[in-house]
Amino acid sequence: MKMRIKNRIKVLLCIFILFNSIENNYAQIQLSLQSAIDSALQNNLNIQVARNNIAIANLNNTYANAGGMPQVNAVLNNTNSLTNIHQNLSNGVEISKNNALTNNIATGVNGSILLYNGDRVKFTKKRLELLTEQSEHELNIQIQNTIANVMIKYYDIIKQSAFIDLLKKNFEFSKNKSNLISQRAIVGMANEVDRITALMDINNSTLAIANQEMLLRQSELDLIQYIGISPRQKIIVNDSILIDNSLVEKIIEERLYKNVDFVYSENIIRLNEILLKETKALKYPSIRMNAAYNLNYTKSSSGFNLLNESYGPSLGATIQIPIYSGLVKSQEKVLNYQIKNAELAKEDKYKMMQNEVAKMYSQYQSLQSQSKQLTNNYQLALQLVELTLQKYQYNQATLLELQSAQSSFENLGYQRIQVNYLHKLAEIELKRIAYLLKE
Repeated sequence: MKMRIKNRIKVLLCIFILFNSIENNYAQIQLSLQSAIDSALQNNLNIQVARNNIAIANLNNTYANAGGMPQVNAVLNNTNSLTNIHQNLSNGVEISKNNALTNNIATGVNGSILLYNGDRVKFTKKRLELLTEQSEHELNIQIQNTIANVMIKYYDIIKQSAFIDLLKKNFEFSKNKSNLISQRAIVGMANEVDRITALMDINNSTLAIANQEMLLRQSELDLIQYIGISPRQKIIVNDSILIDNSLVEKIIEERLYKNVDFVYSENIIRLNEILLKETKALKYPSIRMNAAYNLNYTKSSSGFNLLNESYGPSLGATIQIPIYSGLVKSQEKVLNYQIKNAELAKEDKYKMMQNEVAKMYSQYQSLQSQSKQLTNNYQLALQLVELTLQKYQYNQATLLELQSAQSSFENLGYQRIQVNYLHKLAEIELKRIAYLLKE
């Protein structure tokens, strides 16, 4: 007997160690909505790319890239050559030599600075500044979309958990029903059909809970993947879906001008307008001041000039006046069309957002009303199940009536949870459009 007890203890100990190992492999972490958003913003690759693009745009946003900084160069040129020389000098001397070695060294430092080119540098610098703004808007777009997606996935987990709670509640009703039938069977007041039906209800509830738990785990893995943490971690979300019922359609429409997509489309127009000014500047003269200090050294083994050396500073200006360029005119026409297209795209974007707000706000209000009605009906369905269960206990209700009450309770519970979730999605989308989602 003692050996059996020891063996059982060993088995139980092994099982405990096994489950403890599994629990450690899937470490649990408490996850709030804010922590999920923070993790996603930190780990999202699109956001990292957008931040790198901002860094690149800031590096490019200089007067040097705009062409407004001086250019200074050092030059060194050393040339050796073999030359056949034949010269008749005015004093009657005749020089003739083959393969005469000549060495020429030219070196110096020269610099130039642009004084005027039709304000092309100024417009180019503005374009670089605007490109930096566009990179920041692209980052804001990614941030807004990421926050919205995290919220959707986070509240989906809460929805799936609420479904499980609902099924477990109905499972308890099925167990109570089965217990009542068992008690009746003892005194000979229940038939075999009722007993089997009750057991089938319990089994169906068990399967439904298991299936719902699988869906919950899949939703958790979707969120885990999106926020960039290890899939071996088990997250715990202890939260509920709270709806912001204070949204006003007029206020949302007034904030459409702050929508990051709309601001981005506005900047496309400004970019093309600046490009047009840059192109027009090509029609104006360009004035550049040049300065240099040069040294020239030439040595020849034969000929009239055996040594020639010159050095000194120089200062000058270069004026370039464009006379004709058909390319500039064609570029101006193309840019004018691009500006018109950008304006049309901006107008279309605004109309689309207005239409989206109208539809989403109508859905938001409708779901708000449905949620209240379903909550009331759900409470009534819960009371109906409890009351029918009591009546069934005293043989005042049939099994069919109890099953019908349970089915109504479960269906209304599903509808209430789903409508509440859809109501939250409508709120999230309205806030995203109005640029009200914050980090």
